Amino acid sequence: MDIREQIRTAISDLPDTEKVIVLSIIMDAIIEKTRDIRQDARRMCNIPIKSIDSFPGHPFYVDDDENMVDLVNSIRKYGMLTPGAVRIKEDGRYELLSGHRRLRACQLAGLDRFRCEVLDLSHEEATTFMIEANRQRLRLRPTEKGMVYSLHEELNEDRLEDQLFRIEPQDNMKTIGKLKRLDHLIPELKDLVDRCGC
Repeated sequence: MDIREQIRTAISDLPDTEKVIVLSIIMDAIIEKTRDIRQDARRMCNIPIKSIDSFPGHPFYVDDDENMVDLVNSIRKYGMLTPGAVRIKEDGRYELLSGHRRLRACQLAGLDRFRCEVLDLSHEEATTFMIEANRQRLRLRPTEKGMVYSLHEELNEDRLEDQLFRIEPQDNMKTIGKLKRLDHLIPELKDLVDRCGC
């Protein structure tokens, strides 16, 4: 007998008002247990960098620029203050969801391990997490925004959205359409667009 049948049998003789109370107690217990399971699923590890793969189609750039030099120096001096986030792939390797710049900085600093949180997420949940974690950056390039909008649309094509997903409050449907088209440009044109901030 599955759990639904067990619940139906257990409450079948109760008056309707008591059924509602019992079902409410069961739902509270399920929610609390789910929260505990999710909390346990989030664990911190120091993973060998060679075991971590980039997220496929990761839309954000990682530049070896002046900011990267500062990050490398900070990691050498203080260690990694903010952990990255990964999920375990089917082949046992890890997929990087958040912390691509920090991972690169650790490599440049000569570290062989990366401190990160290991999350138990489906591909769809991982894509959403990766978008949201990177959306919190101070400034995204136009082509990065285009790739994020394209990924979000692909992820949610079968779902009805209650409200428009926006990276920035001023982004409207027309702007979002233009940004998504940037994703189809050749790399040289993408670089040109990002340099001039068009």
